Amino acid sequence: MRYLLILLLITVFLIQEVTSQDCNSACLTSGYSSGQCTVDCKEIKILSESCKISGSANLILGTNSGENYKDADSYKAQDPKDPDWVWIIKNIKTEASTNIESTTNDAQHTGPIIGVKNDFIATDIDSIDTQAISVGNSYCFPGDEICIKFNKLTVSNYTDYTIKKTTVDLSSFNSSWANKDALLINSEDESEGLKLDTANYDIVASGASGKKINNIWIVFNNTGSYAGIFYEGASNSKVAAGYLNMNSGSVDINVADINYQETKDNDVQIDLRGDFGTANSLSLVLDILAFEGAASVNGADDIKINLRHDASSNILGFGNSTTTADEADIVWSSSETKIGKKDFDLKSLYGIIIKNPNTNNPKEQVLLEVPEDQVKAEIEISRSPLSFTKTTASTTISEGERIPSPLFEDELTFKEDKNLILVGGPCANSIVEDFKEFPKCKDWPLQEGEAMIKYTKNGKNTALLIAGTTKEDTEMAAKFFDSLDTYGLKGDYITLVFDNPAVVSSKSEGVDISDYPFPFLKDGKVQNVALVVGKKSDPKDIYSSQILANNLLWITRTTVNESSSSETQAVTDTLTDEIPLGSNLADATFFSSSLTSKDIPSLAKGVITLGGKNIDYHEEIILYGTGPSLETSLSSSDDTYKSNVYMEAPSGSLRYYFVFDSPIDISKVSVDSPLTIEFLESIISITKTESATEFKSHIGENYFLEIGQNVTVNGVNIKLLNTVPSGKVVIEINNTGYILDADGSKFISGIEIINSEAFKQSSEVCCCSDLLKFL
Repeated sequence: MRYLLILLLITVFLIQEVTSQDCNSACLTSGYSSGQCTVDCKEIKILSESCKISGSANLILGTNSGENYKDADSYKAQDPKDPDWVWIIKNIKTEASTNIESTTNDAQHTGPIIGVKNDFIATDIDSIDTQAISVGNSYCFPGDEICIKFNKLTVSNYTDYTIKKTTVDLSSFNSSWANKDALLINSEDESEGLKLDTANYDIVASGASGKKINNIWIVFNNTGSYAGIFYEGASNSKVAAGYLNMNSGSVDINVADINYQETKDNDVQIDLRGDFGTANSLSLVLDILAFEGAASVNGADDIKINLRHDASSNILGFGNSTTTADEADIVWSSSETKIGKKDFDLKSLYGIIIKNPNTNNPKEQVLLEVPEDQVKAEIEISRSPLSFTKTTASTTISEGERIPSPLFEDELTFKEDKNLILVGGPCANSIVEDFKEFPKCKDWPLQEGEAMIKYTKNGKNTALLIAGTTKEDTEMAAKFFDSLDTYGLKGDYITLVFDNPAVVSSKSEGVDISDYPFPFLKDGKVQNVALVVGKKSDPKDIYSSQILANNLLWITRTTVNESSSSETQAVTDTLTDEIPLGSNLADATFFSSSLTSKDIPSLAKGVITLGGKNIDYHEEIILYGTGPSLETSLSSSDDTYKSNVYMEAPSGSLRYYFVFDSPIDISKVSVDSPLTIEFLESIISITKTESATEFKSHIGENYFLEIGQNVTVNGVNIKLLNTVPSGKVVIEINNTGYILDADGSKFISGIEIINSEAFKQSSEVCCCSDLLKFL
């Protein structure tokens, strides 16, 4: 007993003397075999300054001293004299929820409204104002996180057609017709580019109905007001298709159809209209009736060529004069837009290109390029989630190994060569579906509040799935590994229901949960480990993967010897649709005029707090008044579009709102109790409501700090000292400590600091291996 007492006194004395030493040295000096810092100490604990407190917090750090924002004023960082985007701020002193159900009349909007809208007018391509955009370009909201992109046109293949005044040898029908005046319709590249439609002919020749050919001639039949229709048969022979009695201005007879790929039947019909008995009253019309969009309205996209002829006499050409171009020679649509003298190519709503009328009209010809199908524009609306800046502190390397940083799934190559830890379920992380033992997105078996931990083979290696129904459930499963050894579980499939584990499958062949951290670590060494998150994952899944990396790090007693800042990669969600030319994006059957997380998952939906009260909210994009439109040189007021297609955006057609789904009284905000929201690319902290249409705000950025790490903003150094289970954080600014409550904020040295979220805090202790027991 006397010897033991002496040893204990020596131990106490030594402990008091070595508190400034690193853990291993302190243990050795104290007479133990070795020492290491860890969270859970199963043997003897002593004091050592080398053992750190672990934990993290998400802080919002304001970068200015506050600005006032008013309805219709320029959005932040915009030119105040000529802004592209302006604020929408209304009713913010009214206690209510937001109502923006009307997408055509904002006078009907009620409740507190905070949003932005485009102030630019993009309805032409001049260089004075914002231009309408062409293929490959985008309209992006401030911060470029929400964009509407004109990806491409859906059709690229065209074929040529010519309609022209000519003569033709029809002497086999009438000896005087060896050089007969005619109107030729020619499919230049397609041998069956025209299909005869004889349903309404007055006289139909045998075998003509439905004939697919490449040349058709229309002539005066020298009888009353009849027109003769002829086509090219075998060996360049001329064959009669039938006769039409064109005896009234109201006569409208379908002669043939364009027959090119999917452009066929009723899509583009060729009609002869009018009265041969009255001079210059005939016209040849491309009667266009598309499947959908503006071109599907009868007459809206027709191309009419007015023909020149004497009363009951031969076709002489176009319009009222020979070898000259007149505006009225060619007209477009039922609005009778005259295009006969346009000195460039034009495009119809179906997508037909009319080649330079001013050049071809005097030659008594119309040249057309016809698409293989109705042309549409592929439009993509995308939203990138808000990212945050992550700062990694400098420390020293002790015993152990560096844990590989998490990868996105598309960064992983040769996955069978790795022991995989897959974070997030199959809906967010598609690589999960590569393993038949793991669930598919459509068959996800768990409810909200539940998560799974499941093993399977990955070639000669192992794959471990850690996934919850929500991102919060995945985080719960990741944190479960910090206390895994207290449960003594064995099995290859574990479920967690609100933190309570249950073994679903206890198969013993191969590795299971009882082997953890093997095979990812062996003898304290990393074994081909890859932590993988999905490219569609929420940023919180990235945080969950880091929790697992930290867990492995603690096991190997490793710290990281580097200091850097990097942007967390945000995964972009997209919504695409094909919009017919001449249509608005939010016309009846296309994009919804109101887009939320149901349409684009990365549009936020959640809960914020004000004055201790939870407020439900969501982000919403509105294509106001049916939004931007796809226009051609014929449908737009700007015919300099020529044969291209542009997306036009009138002022106010693009809008973003932060919608309060629960009643809120923003007028109760203050510097000590601000309303903090993630708004487009920024964190906005509203500290005062000046009026119903004006507020004061501080705007900041997200920073993710581990305990002991620091970041400098506007020359002010902010260090995270500690986190508390209640959600409080302890920070140090200019050598002075401050405590911030959960969601609390302080203004210090011109910087607003907001405690957005504090994560788990653990204290590492110095654990010694005991040799005294062998004495």
